[in-house]
Amino acid sequence: MNFTLSLGATSIFFALLTTSCGVHESGRLSPEEKLPTEFSDYKYIDEITEFENYTVEKFKVPPRSTVEHSLNKTTNNIIIEIATDVDDHTRQHTFYKLNTSGNIIDSHQFSRSFLIAKKTGDEQLVGGTFLVNKENSYYSTWPLNGDKTKRPFTPINQDLAWSTEQVDAYYKEITKKSARLDDVETYEKISAHENKRRIRKVYYLNTTGKWYVLYGNSLTSDFSGKRLSGFNTLFKDFTDVERGFGRYTPPSNITIPYFEKQTYSKYCAQNAGSSGCSMNYTWEGIGYYQVTIADVIFKFKNKGSLSRSDFKGTAFPPKETLLNNFAYYTMPALTYSLFSANEELYLIKHK
Repeated sequence: MNFTLSLGATSIFFALLTTSCGVHESGRLSPEEKLPTEFSDYKYIDEITEFENYTVEKFKVPPRSTVEHSLNKTTNNIIIEIATDVDDHTRQHTFYKLNTSGNIIDSHQFSRSFLIAKKTGDEQLVGGTFLVNKENSYYSTWPLNGDKTKRPFTPINQDLAWSTEQVDAYYKEITKKSARLDDVETYEKISAHENKRRIRKVYYLNTTGKWYVLYGNSLTSDFSGKRLSGFNTLFKDFTDVERGFGRYTPPSNITIPYFEKQTYSKYCAQNAGSSGCSMNYTWEGIGYYQVTIADVIFKFKNKGSLSRSDFKGTAFPPKETLLNNFAYYTMPALTYSLFSANEELYLIKHK
């Protein structure tokens, strides 16, 4: 015997189910709501290898990896760093140098171990020009010119012969003049309830492109200039933190003209420490995107969802909030673009 629920009966049925906390309700759009014909030929991005006079290539990244990238403004080479967790105590860093056409022209590898007695440190990409290892006090200019020679930092006051006043005066000067500056810190216990931050070493880059290390246990720090640490990205404010706080603004050449609602669901989530629950509502569907590149438009579709809760009001967020998963970078000296979609990196190259 066939059994069919009408659309109205289905709605009543699910409404009854959701009177208790933790119960999930779902349904689908009415079959009368059709996808507009202008979006019918869109493909998922991984199904696209070319469009117009461009190619689309996914940059190969192993699982359990992070991606960073920086531009050397002298050569216009982009450096892409892939950091992969080999196991629980080893991380492999591979740096790729791309020319202005987006082709890999050189590479460099560095393996960091967290177990061996002498720390391997970390080779940090600085300004697309240097690889700097603070822990082992060396740097190389491989990003700039391909030279992998490990050059030691020039030591200042290594024997700690300077007076506190001399060290502090020197430190104040380099904070004003350095192109980059970072430090190694420690905390000195000065009372039962207070620790004071002290700087043991200061690494800095002067204007001639040489690195130094200043020794001095008495230093305190108020420097807020260009430090080494931080995520290297050519996509402005595209870090997880900035996106999480809503501070990322997608570039204007990426738009989402249509979002196809497919599956609606709501869920009553148990409130912590209370007997009540909070309703959450979601539309699962497919977004249809356009990326303007020069005089052509790159079109693709991508799965996504729009969610809201009673706490934030009755309106779903606009479809433009889905643009937070995408970023784009190019410049006049390059004949290709970097495009990030769903945490994957793509190179869009002119044929």
